[in-house]
Amino acid sequence: MSARKAAKKAVSKKKRQLVDSYVALAKALGYTRQQVDNWKKDPRYKDEVPQPEANGKHDVASWKTFIKRHNLRGDEVSEDVLLKRRKEELAIASQEFKLERERGKYVEREAVAKSYKENLSILFRELRRRFESTAPPQYKGQPESECAQINRRELDELQEQMHERAKRITE
Repeated sequence: MSARKAAKKAVSKKKRQLVDSYVALAKALGYTRQQVDNWKKDPRYKDEVPQPEANGKHDVASWKTFIKRHNLRGDEVSEDVLLKRRKEELAIASQEFKLERERGKYVEREAVAKSYKENLSILFRELRRRFESTAPPQYKGQPESECAQINRRELDELQEQMHERAKRITE
């Protein structure tokens, strides 16, 4: 090999692709700056992440080797970042729920149960008034007091069933 070819080869080895910023590094690697930043901050790679040169420039080849060695993809996010995101999402959902509740979209179970029971009471009071004062046609021929007694039993049974259902609502 001639001296000239050897010199060219040495120069090409020295010609590394160096970039000035993480934005330029991410562009050279084909990823976003946020992805590169996530890998840099990930505790799993803390000791292996390529460090910038003394002049602050980043070596693209060393980053490509790092990415290949760890089989990294652009969609990876560290677990810490995922937990932070989840915490933020839950906080937002909680705030949205509070606002919707204040606007009347949601009602507390106790209020629903109370209203349900009050309406049932009104309904049964009216049913009792109507059934106890008049006898249905199917009871014709029986004494009126016996018809009223049958009606009371039926209403009591129905009322008990409805109260059992109302209890399940509050549970």
